[in-house]
Amino acid sequence: MKRLIIIRHPEYGDTGDLLPSSKEDFSDLFNTVVKETGLGDTFILTSPSPRTMQTTNIVDSAMGGFTPITQMLELRQKDYPSHECYEKIFNAIKEQMATSVDTLVISTHGEYTGGLLNYTFDRLKGRSLRENYFMHSNIEKGQMIVFDFEKEKAVTMGPKKDDPPCDWNF
Repeated sequence: MKRLIIIRHPEYGDTGDLLPSSKEDFSDLFNTVVKETGLGDTFILTSPSPRTMQTTNIVDSAMGGFTPITQMLELRQKDYPSHECYEKIFNAIKEQMATSVDTLVISTHGEYTGGLLNYTFDRLKGRSLRENYFMHSNIEKGQMIVFDFEKEKAVTMGPKKDDPPCDWNF
């Protein structure tokens, strides 16, 4: 697997559905990522919530509409994801790493974004696990973290013009 993309769903309204403007902004952003990186074979893991499923549909559409998608209950919105949740998600990531998939996209909620990337990187490097991953660098609604495994580099990208890419250090 060449890259991992962790997405925080865009802004949503009172009904829980994505706002039309945030859908459009996110779609533009993800289409740019597809054009710039050529994601290749892609697999999507998603929370089953309506807003993450709507985000997943935008991603799938940008990829041509035939992307394999799996819902994971562990990606549901929680105040404080446990190590057990992170470990189950990490195992799903490892499972995809053993396949021919080039890109794994994870569509989830804010409390998983930065913590999940840090947990995954710590596990892959054999580092000691930290106590509170959910507190590590969560991203804003509609943003994504694009992690390149070959370069061991991650960049946060957002849909707003004033959202410059932000590098992560490991």
